[in-house]
Amino acid sequence: MSGKKLKEAIKNAGYTQEEFAKLIHTNRSLISQWINGKKPSVTSVKKISKALKIPFDYFVEKPKNKINGLDKKDIKILELEKQVLMLENKVLKLEKENTELKNTKA
Repeated sequence: MSGKKLKEAIKNAGYTQEEFAKLIHTNRSLISQWINGKKPSVTSVKKISKALKIPFDYFVEKPKNKINGLDKKDIKILELEKQVLMLENKVLKLEKENTELKNTKA
């Protein structure tokens, strides 16, 4: 959640941080933490969006660098898993060839 968006939404709704904290049954310190980068729980974001009458999605940060729903880390993991499978297949092929060579020598 963007702290900047939260701060602006609270201000635009005409609340102080203290007033808004009371509205959603929390304390001003926690509101300040959220504004300064601490990520609130999904339940808290739902309370915030309901109290401010702003869609939940407005507050949820969209993931960056996603391709088909996967971020760069997920894509790298999939690429590495693919490489592992390819290497495992090569090992199996070499083991099979080795067994065949042993059988022809016997």
